[in-house]
Amino acid sequence: MRKWMQKLKGMRVVRLKRLPAITKAKWSFKYRLMTAISSILLVSTTCIGFVTYEKSKENTIDLVSSRLEREVHIINDLAKTLMLAHVGDRDRFMSELEAVVKRQHVSLIQSGYHADMFYLEGEKLTPFSISKSRDLPISPSVLKKIKEERKGVLHETIGGEPYTMSFFEIQELGGEYIIAIPDRDYLAATQQMAVFVFVTIIISLLLGILLISWIIRNMTNPMIQLQQKMRIVREGDLRVDLTAKSNIPEIRSLNKSFHMMIASMSQMLAGVQETSTRLLSTGEHLQENSTVLLDKNELVKEIVSELGTVANETVSVSAQQQQAFLHMKESLHGLFGEMEDVSRLSARTEQVANTGETSVAAAADSMQLFFDSMRQVVQTIGELQEKCESVDQIVNLIAHLTDQTRMLALNAKIEATRAGNAGAGFLVVANEVQRLAEQSNVATEKIKGMLIGMEQSVHDSASNVETMQEKGGIFQLVTMENGQHFHEAAVQIRTLNEKLLIMSDHLHSLETAVPLLENATVQVEQVSLKNKENAVRMLHSFQEQHEAMVQVEKAGLDLAALSDTLRSNAEFFQVPEPQQEKEDVEMAGSIPVPAEVV
Repeated sequence: MRKWMQKLKGMRVVRLKRLPAITKAKWSFKYRLMTAISSILLVSTTCIGFVTYEKSKENTIDLVSSRLEREVHIINDLAKTLMLAHVGDRDRFMSELEAVVKRQHVSLIQSGYHADMFYLEGEKLTPFSISKSRDLPISPSVLKKIKEERKGVLHETIGGEPYTMSFFEIQELGGEYIIAIPDRDYLAATQQMAVFVFVTIIISLLLGILLISWIIRNMTNPMIQLQQKMRIVREGDLRVDLTAKSNIPEIRSLNKSFHMMIASMSQMLAGVQETSTRLLSTGEHLQENSTVLLDKNELVKEIVSELGTVANETVSVSAQQQQAFLHMKESLHGLFGEMEDVSRLSARTEQVANTGETSVAAAADSMQLFFDSMRQVVQTIGELQEKCESVDQIVNLIAHLTDQTRMLALNAKIEATRAGNAGAGFLVVANEVQRLAEQSNVATEKIKGMLIGMEQSVHDSASNVETMQEKGGIFQLVTMENGQHFHEAAVQIRTLNEKLLIMSDHLHSLETAVPLLENATVQVEQVSLKNKENAVRMLHSFQEQHEAMVQVEKAGLDLAALSDTLRSNAEFFQVPEPQQEKEDVEMAGSIPVPAEVV
């Protein structure tokens, strides 16, 4: 739940607003598509025409170059033949060679080439008679290149006009024979073909643009209609009719898809509105429940705090009980010592009485000793009575502390019951504390009973001692009755010994009960400490729970705000009536969709 609420708070809620109407772009899709296709057609046809022209030009140049090479080779062969025919007659040789060059020039003229013939002898360029009227300004760099290569074909610019020159080294001439033809002579036909191709491209492009514009218009008009209607949908009105007339399967499929989309959006918006209403109600309930839980959590925190206070008081009372038991143990140790002294004195008194009974002659001395012993016995009994009173006060203090422990245990049970399930552990501890308090009360009552018996025995012993004193006085006056009196004194002493034995047994029982009470007190203190620790832990746990509930309350507020925003955004759209929506879906489903589109 916490992770989901964190994700929900992390969502960015954007309130839908009515979008302003978008003005028509300067270039619509139809014109952009027409421009793109026309550009592609123009570029493709232009590239084809340019490649065709360049290829024709290249082939023409290769053909002319091949012919010029053949012509210079022919002159080379004829020069060798003429040199053999006119050996040693240079003039005759040159005259015949001029005639051959003229025939070659006539042949080239008939082919449409206005050729010029030269021969390069050393660094001197000499034209033949048919070319003396023409003065071609061939640069020295071109002549040097011809001199270095000796044979081949060059394409150079002479006098600002491109020329094709074929040359071959003829030994009979003593240099290189050169034929130069302007490129315009053999590229005129190629240039005319280029003009024809250009005109053809223009005509084809115009016809293609007209055809493409007609096709694009038939394709884009339904799309433009859909676009205009989708603008209305974008403004929030889903009741618009998206039907666009077209025979193109793709457009009809797109039209069907738009109808299905509008129907789906209508259903989705209805679901969103219902869901937002539910979320708003859920957020409000969540906020109310979290508020109630926060109040209850505050009450439980107060109860746990009170339980912690009770535990602290229990620990304090347990510490006081331990101190009281330690003091009681010390008093009992002193009481045991006094009882031993009384027992020894009683034994001595009994021996003296027996001796007086058997020896009347030593009666005076024995009586004196007897009186001394009686005084010590009286003193010891007085001290014993004071110890008994001290022990009685300690027992009353223990009883008072036991009553306080019982009251604290009762208060802890009440607070634990108010806490409900959260105080179940404290209820068990409170029951245990009450049980230990009851055991302490029972042991205290037993100790009180023992102390009462012991006080009665001490009182009886004091009475007996007083009686013995009185009889001792009489014994002094009446010596003759000493034997009987000593006999009675011995009986009283034996009774005193029996009472002292009974007191010793009671003290031993009390000594046995004191460690049990001390252990019970230690257990109560341990339980109280555990209660205190549990109260601290529970208080910390309730604090964390309180913080978590605060977060839940905040999440409820956020959820309610998000639900309200979501509902407002859903209400922005105007959804068609259910019957109209059903008709739109049926109409969209009746449009056939080609299998390849599916």
